[in-house]
Amino acid sequence: MELSANGDFALSSQNSIITGTFTLEGNLFCTQSAATLLGRKFCGPVYRNPVGSSETQDEFILPDSVTVWYFSVAP
Repeated sequence: MELSANGDFALSSQNSIITGTFTLEGNLFCTQSAATLLGRKFCGPVYRNPVGSSETQDEFILPDSVTVWYFSVAP
């Protein structure tokens, strides 16, 4: 998943590319796209990874229904 500073996201898989917008609402990472869930917002909890770091790009954890994402805020 790629995120932009203006709130856009793009997610590519072997068969498709999904684009939309994202927001952070408290401890929730929310996405919204016309391509999924009939355009409804989908939110999931974000957790701090106690053994993660910005160097390894895994400071935070975002589990969803398909996979677990590890990411950092710093580029």
